Amino acid sequence: GDLTKYNDHYTVGVVDNKYTLDLSDDAAYVNVSNDCRMPTYNEIGELCNQCIWTQSVHNGVKGYDVTGPNGKSIFLPYTNDEKQGIYWSNRVSSRVCDYALALYFSNTEILASYDYGRQYGCCIRPVYP
Repeated sequence: GDLTKYNDHYTVGVVDNKYTLDLSDDAAYVNVSNDCRMPTYNEIGELCNQCIWTQSVHNGVKGYDVTGPNGKSIFLPYTNDEKQGIYWSNRVSSRVCDYALALYFSNTEILASYDYGRQYGCCIRPVYP
């Protein structure tokens, strides 16, 4: 199907040259609370580059404790068969318009700019300002 929003190429749909989600399309804002939003690409980059990642298990669920410079931490569980985690950012890929940028991690790598097809359902981790 043709893209109707967040597209930069005329061959795949309506061109609007938007890369960042409007709040009306933000899954956290719409489905969780209008007090939160999906993380930005820069916030995901900070998680990868400025935080300490430690494999852990919480209530039988495997994942990572991610601890920031301020000492606060969040738990990010694996999302696919306890082998990898994929969490959406609020940004569409600038390389391939039908992909979005996601946080990806496994037991061997952590990536802040993982291009993943927009048609796939991925987890979100809401950010509260």
